[in-house]
Amino acid sequence: MGHIYNDYKEISFTDTETNYVIGTEAGTDFRAETIMFQPDQNCKVRFNSSTGVQHYINQNDYVSFDQKTVKIFVVRDTTNGTLKVWAEGDIQI
Repeated sequence: MGHIYNDYKEISFTDTETNYVIGTEAGTDFRAETIMFQPDQNCKVRFNSSTGVQHYINQNDYVSFDQKTVKIFVVRDTTNGTLKVWAEGDIQI
């Protein structure tokens, strides 16, 4: 069974942490239940809070999390790049 809401965004990241509210590109904010990332350069991602744990993601890897998420934060490791983000969920906020 699929989720009601889905979103896709390509986020440019640099040495300054950037945030993205899930659902912005889709035109409706929602809480993601599943989220997948693919960066073209190594980066670090946080869920929901700019003070949360940073998750390191290697360039060109697809990484999926079953994580209740309303906002993500991304910053480069060493080189600027782009992070592809796919999100799905059922609860609108």
